[in-house]
Amino acid sequence: MKVSRVVMVSLGFSLVVLVALTMWMPSVDDLFVENPYWNGLSGFYVECDPIRLDVLSDWGSFLVPADNSTLFIIGPDSEFDVFDAEAVSDYLGSGGRVVLMDDFGSGNQLLELLGLDTRFTGLSLEDPLFYEGDFGFPVVLDVGLAGVDEVVLNLPTGLVGGGVVLASSSPFSHYVGMVDSGDLGSVPVIVRVSVGEGVLFVVSDSSVFINSMIDYRDNRALLGALARGRVFVDESHMMATRLTRAKGFYRGFYGFFDRFEYRYLFLGLVGVLVFKLKWETGEKIEEDDVVSQVMMAHPGWDRDLVEHVHRLRENDEG
Repeated sequence: MKVSRVVMVSLGFSLVVLVALTMWMPSVDDLFVENPYWNGLSGFYVECDPIRLDVLSDWGSFLVPADNSTLFIIGPDSEFDVFDAEAVSDYLGSGGRVVLMDDFGSGNQLLELLGLDTRFTGLSLEDPLFYEGDFGFPVVLDVGLAGVDEVVLNLPTGLVGGGVVLASSSPFSHYVGMVDSGDLGSVPVIVRVSVGEGVLFVVSDSSVFINSMIDYRDNRALLGALARGRVFVDESHMMATRLTRAKGFYRGFYGFFDRFEYRYLFLGLVGVLVFKLKWETGEKIEEDDVVSQVMMAHPGWDRDLVEHVHRLRENDEG
């Protein structure tokens, strides 16, 4: 076997091992559906089995009716553009349900592009009386959703502007650093806004459903109340690590072969290449055996010349 062939086989094997390790290693990115640790959403993934969107407009490529589905946008880090807003607006206009969960990210940018008045204040909310373990984990005691009584938030912010308030913090809550200014009182934390035929839920905390929070009080029930039908989750606005981006690339490559015609075409091409490689390799091994025997008997001869003579002889016999 020539050195080039050995190198190619080695590179191919290394690539397979690299892909396998990449897919096997868990991601540690915040709010990522494959992250099994405290800051991940693997519990959310198990509960909802979401369709993961690398581009918001991709929701229309799935055979899922918008009026029987829910799009979650959780903790967006990167900016939204007009195309993102159009995709969300089209989804809402088709009767879709959107759940925007944010605290200190870029959620306000999307709300502004959608032409809505609701905003995240961006101020840290805490409650010294109704909390879970720490003032920064306020307990919401009255939620206007069926089957949900008490919800524990994780370092949330507040909401202002329009919409129907579904949940507020207690009258003893306040923004951090503003307790002496008289700004005590209930702050909206979950708001519902009707947009076209659809509904937008704005939640002032992106961490309610992470693995370390989902089983507090009625947090899991809140997820069930918000998620209707088939669930989409937006991954296009998260700041992903290289490992997570690689996982997304391999997942997209694999998804390309979901269509059976592409899958069988690929298998056919692989079969042809394997057969061709095996045939050529078999011929080469046979040729190498003959040449090697001659070179062993006459080590001083020129190997290239011996191979050339062998090929001429094969052609003459043919």
